[in-house]
Amino acid sequence: MIEFGSDFHCIDNHSYGSIHLTDLFHDTTLLADGRQCIVVLIRQYGWKRIWLPDYYCYEVIDTIRAQTGIETAFYEDNPLHEGNVNNLPFAQGDVLLRMNLYGLRGQRSNKGIICPVIEDHSHDPSGEWALNSDADWCISSIRKTLPVPEGGMMWSPKGYQLTDKVDVLAENEQMAAIRWKAMEMKAAYLKGEDVNKDDFRTLFLKTEGWFDSAEPALIDKRSRDVVLNKLDIKLWQEARHRNWSLLNSLVNKDGCSVLKPQDESCTAFSFVFEFECRERRDAVRKRLIESGVYPAILWTVPDSASEQSKDFSNRMLSIHCDGRYNEEDIRQLADRLNKALGKR
Repeated sequence: MIEFGSDFHCIDNHSYGSIHLTDLFHDTTLLADGRQCIVVLIRQYGWKRIWLPDYYCYEVIDTIRAQTGIETAFYEDNPLHEGNVNNLPFAQGDVLLRMNLYGLRGQRSNKGIICPVIEDHSHDPSGEWALNSDADWCISSIRKTLPVPEGGMMWSPKGYQLTDKVDVLAENEQMAAIRWKAMEMKAAYLKGEDVNKDDFRTLFLKTEGWFDSAEPALIDKRSRDVVLNKLDIKLWQEARHRNWSLLNSLVNKDGCSVLKPQDESCTAFSFVFEFECRERRDAVRKRLIESGVYPAILWTVPDSASEQSKDFSNRMLSIHCDGRYNEEDIRQLADRLNKALGKR
């Protein structure tokens, strides 16, 4: 039985072509993870305080705090409510981080914002907003959208340069090799070969925690080769867009809603459900896992977050429908979703 979601498996039949992600932007740098890009920038500029959406990955925030000592401030911003960043009480030494949550938002401008701006395009790294950004810097945790075990990309739409050198680190190469092994094992498992699922899950879990404290490093050589030379980002993006649209046409949405991209220029990161209550969400999640579909809660936010951000976190589910799947796969996924959603 095919399983859906969770970490990428190793995909050998990349969509080869001439358009690669790094070709779309000027002077990109590839690090091991997206959060490392933010850490490098804070260290370079010496910013004292960073403004962050209160709906964000707090494991990333913990790493930023631990590795830079920067003060963190939050503004209300979640998939149901876009925060007004223009009226924040910025001070000297501040930097603002904005995020295209789930890849649902079209282009935004930073005109009138009086402090430097970092944009996080992890959920749609080659979308319209990323391509036309006017931020000081952009970052993306590309391991979240591309079939590689690690990877973060950074570039400056304003042409700024990194002044602090980041090197290849042996520890990172070793960690990435373990994650590549886990991806290969998962691919064999999905093909029905004699592979113990717990073995590759253990490798994924063991190495995922590495990103929490790892020093910034250049992306591992094998992942770099996939991003720079193999995976055609245009074909991959088209597959993501096509799969989301097909799934949206097949899924019964009684008792829930699906978050939709702002327009056709956006490519959704995943298929995001909003349920009427947490109990319904948790029941559907349980049935999906039993059927081999592994949804994600992106993200669990702390009590300090706004009431709306906490409420949405308690009622959402994210379903992967990216370029690793073909049309037949998506139809199977829709069937399992409908069965899980149909039970009360």
